[in-house]
Formats: sequence, C-alpha cells, structure tokens
Amino acid sequence: MEQKDRRHVTFSKRKLGLFKKAAELSVISNAELFVVVFSQNEKVYTFGNPSPDAVVDRYLSRGGGCSLPVPIPVRKNQRRIRKQEEGTMQKQQYLSALSQLEEEKKRLETVKEKKAAANSQGTNVECWWDQRIEGMELEELELLKMALEELKENLSERAEKIMKLASASPAAAMSFLSLLNGDMSEDQGLAWMRST
Repeated sequence: MEQKDRRHVTFSKRKLGLFKKAAELSVISNAELFVVVFSQNEKVYTFGNPSPDAVVDRYLSRGGGCSLPVPIPVRKNQRRIRKQEEGTMQKQQYLSALSQLEEEKKRLETVKEKKAAANSQGTNVECWWDQRIEGMELEELELLKMALEELKENLSERAEKIMKLASASPAAAMSFLSLLNGDMSEDQGLAWMRST
C-alpha cells in the first residue's frame, strides 16, 4: 500500500512537471502541442495548447500526419501569420513578466539583507503595517490610512495586469503564477489541464 501511495505521488509530480514544461515550451516557441499521460489505473490526463481537442482535430483534419503536402489556402496562411505574430507578442509579454519577477526577487533579497543587517546590530526593524495602532496619534493614523489605500491600489493594478495576461494567454499566465508561487499544484484548478 505504501509503495502504491509513493507511486501515485511520484506520478502526480512528474505529470505536473511535464505539463509545466509543455506550457513553457508552447509559450516560448509558439508551438501547438498535445501531451497524453496514462496513469497506472488507466486514467488519461491531457494537456494541449490551445486545447487538447483543437490540436487533435487539427492533426486528424490534415490526414493524420501523412507525408503528402496539404495545400494551404491564402486565408489559412494569413491566420497562421497572425497566430505567429500573436505568439511573438505573448512570448514578449511572458519574458517581460519574467524579467519583472526577477527584479522583484532582487528587491526582496535587498530588503531582507537590510532588515537582517539592522536586526544584527540590535535595531528591531518593523514594517509599517506591523505596527500597533492603539498608541498612534491622529496624524499617524491618517498617514497609515493613506499608505493602506495606496497599497490597495497597487495590488488592484497588479491583479488587473495578471488578469489581462491570463486573458491574452492562459498558459503564459499560469507559467508566471507558477513562478510566483514556486510551483504549480493540482489544487489551482488549471483550466488548460484536465482529466478525462
């Protein structure tokens, strides 16, 4: 029983890792791809960009991968060019978000170092939002209120950017969020990953 649980945990981790790499690959290279994973219990897990069904339908409509050339009408060629341009734009957005994340990580590390240095010198550094409000004067409370409102506005803007990124490219948004969270988990309700 214990070995079965271990196998299940390992399978889940490997499956999520595989899907995460597939999402990154599809965002970076603008590739349409389809991944199928079978569990030991014969459950099927799929991932596809733009969706598993779309990739399979496209493959089957082209003759199942036969080597005969398939003529592409001008309209389809224009759609392909537009898709490539959109993919390039999504890749740029993804790379921009990735560089912003790296900058934020560096800033966080700097703040942590400064706080650790101040604490090692015997100075207890406390963040403004951690301070107790019971002993504050009216002027201090008003400043705190303004700071909290500014924080709320900044968080709203950040959430709006993430939502725009998610609507433009769900795979890029999930990759970005997985980097923020450290890893993807099945509990996040990934729309582009489903069990059939």
